[in-house]
Amino acid sequence: MWKDSIPKSLFQALNDPRMVGDYKLSPQEEWFQPYEIEEVDIAEVFGAFDGRSTTSEGILSGAIRICNTGCEGYHIYVFSGPEAGSIWSDQRYPFGRLSKICSSLDVNLANLREFGAGHIAQYEDLS
Repeated sequence: MWKDSIPKSLFQALNDPRMVGDYKLSPQEEWFQPYEIEEVDIAEVFGAFDGRSTTSEGILSGAIRICNTGCEGYHIYVFSGPEAGSIWSDQRYPFGRLSKICSSLDVNLANLREFGAGHIAQYEDLS
């Protein structure tokens, strides 16, 4: 289902041990949100992503969690809507916001390969 919307480069990155781990990429089984697919309206999952959401709960249409950053924070890959292909930081809980941290998945993966996870954390304004 949603896997058809995800570039092969994201799946391929999971085979590189430098790419998986804290603040990098989560294992594939942790990407989908929420974890219990039975609780989800599939139409909602495939709706267009809206980066203005401030609700602290609920699914984000058109996005998957690709990295758990701790304390209910995630990096998400957007696969539908005007922001498709970009990487965002989901800090709705406790900060009540979403913010774009990379305009392209390919740039994000290249940065992870070269610099590790530290380059992403510097773009997240958690103040």
